[in-house]
Amino acid sequence: MYKFELMRKASILLTVLLFSYSLGYGQNLSQKIPEDALIVFSINAEQVRQKADMESLMEMEFIQQIEQELSKSDNQALLSAIYSDPQSIGLNAEDGYYYFMQANDSMLYMNFLFGISDKAHFDNFVSQTFLNGITPTQEEKTSYFSTKTLGIRWDEQYALFVGGVPLKKKSIYSQVDYDDPEYDQKIDALREERDTWLSKQWLEHLKASETKKSLMKESANFNNFIDKAPDLGLWGNWKVFQLNLIQGLKEVRELRNIDQVKLFESLNALLGGNYLHMYGNFENGKITLETQQYLSEKLAKLSEGMYDKRPNPEYLKYIDKNNLIGFYSMAIDIEKLVNMTWTIYKPFLESIPEYGPMAHSSMEILGLLLDEQALYNLMKGDLVLSISAMMEVEREYTSYEYDEDFNYTEIKKTKKEAIPEFTALMGIGNKENFEIILRALLRTKILQPTEDGLYYEIRAKELPIAFYLAIQDDIILLTNNTSLLDKKVLKKGLKKKYRLEKERAELMTENAQSLYLDIPRLLTNLEKIEKANSKELTVINKLKEEADNMNLVGVKVEGNKLTSNFELVLQNDKQNSLKILTQLMNFLFHL
Repeated sequence: MYKFELMRKASILLTVLLFSYSLGYGQNLSQKIPEDALIVFSINAEQVRQKADMESLMEMEFIQQIEQELSKSDNQALLSAIYSDPQSIGLNAEDGYYYFMQANDSMLYMNFLFGISDKAHFDNFVSQTFLNGITPTQEEKTSYFSTKTLGIRWDEQYALFVGGVPLKKKSIYSQVDYDDPEYDQKIDALREERDTWLSKQWLEHLKASETKKSLMKESANFNNFIDKAPDLGLWGNWKVFQLNLIQGLKEVRELRNIDQVKLFESLNALLGGNYLHMYGNFENGKITLETQQYLSEKLAKLSEGMYDKRPNPEYLKYIDKNNLIGFYSMAIDIEKLVNMTWTIYKPFLESIPEYGPMAHSSMEILGLLLDEQALYNLMKGDLVLSISAMMEVEREYTSYEYDEDFNYTEIKKTKKEAIPEFTALMGIGNKENFEIILRALLRTKILQPTEDGLYYEIRAKELPIAFYLAIQDDIILLTNNTSLLDKKVLKKGLKKKYRLEKERAELMTENAQSLYLDIPRLLTNLEKIEKANSKELTVINKLKEEADNMNLVGVKVEGNKLTSNFELVLQNDKQNSLKILTQLMNFLFHL
């Protein structure tokens, strides 16, 4: 019960700090983040607070519900102070706050960092909210407190909360025979031993963090991230991938003997210096998310030129704007992608005992037998996938009924499913080699030519409706939309009045990767198919009123930096998107 209450209070603390009175965003606090942080999440609370329109926000029902949650606590007045006046409990009005992760062989640590302006006030807050009569440890001007759930250290400048998850977990119940006459006592003893160990881990971690170098002083890349000061930000180090991979391998019995040192050294040589930045901002009429991936020198060299291609503009002839729900497009150098992927996974393969060398040798021999260049050039590497409607189809499936002796009888049943009306377009690279594959598909009856020879029908029992494949001017057209299979349309494309407007056409054909989704049109199609109740229809209609579209533009290459930009565009371009979002949250809460 105490653990639940403690976690509930901690979650409330994190939530209310987001919209607290005047919590700013300073670099002084970010200097307290240690150099071994793997992921850092930042919130520019002052910017967020201004954009949310706090006066209106405080009157919303979902915010009042938080107030009701606070009222369940014995410390209601104190917790409410976080919400209305954080300075009264000693929080620094000049700094922002950060959530960051660290890890070692035994623990994954999750840390919450924020500034202190008045230690006496904060002492009182911690005492009434977390200590429950326990006296914290004092070392000079720093206070420490830990339980099995979390640890806290604070002084006159900042406070650090830490919790986490053991990476080497062994169930206490597996350590005692259930038939043991002292089972309960031994389980209680093991539980107490585990809780004591966890409490000690938090305390040791907090003290160790004070002696570590600052991430800001050790990483120029992290400084670049901090300088952007977005509303919401995320910085990640490649070591997250490496640690998760190696930890995951430990859970697979067949791979526990993997050469972890060799794997780590290989990955470090390849991925050292890889970072991820994400910047989220609430702007007028839209929510934006910019993603930047910084590649190591070796990976940057391997991927050089990978995103130089663009989708074929001829694809636009087969995209009907009038019914378009959305599309995804991409163009990539297949050879460079395969080579980079193989380079990344090769160290993993080589580090597997017994199987690794064999698998690696097999791949090399396979490379001698296959014409790799012919495979790379088979397709051009560009793709456009568009969705123009949602269709309801009836599909037959087999069910089974059993009698009292468990003898079964097959029963044929039908069910209705929603599937998209889609069109996929790809460019043929090597026509001669593609025709070899095409002839093989015809011989196996997977493809059946139509009487007029214009296109092929794809035959498979699993398909609920017919799918078709057409080839025109070295373009593969795969679709279930029969209106595109007309002879004139295949040859010349749709009439220009049906084709995409300039903005959408440029989004599709002038970027290495793009995405577009018309949200109201998608919801309208789903509404026709799904039998929504009145409450669901209310939500759908509200979303149609507020949301316009989603779009993604990528990948822009600048040296070793790859950038993509995502936008959620709203109907109202005059009002800040965070204010609209909180109003929508309140609307949904009211339902």
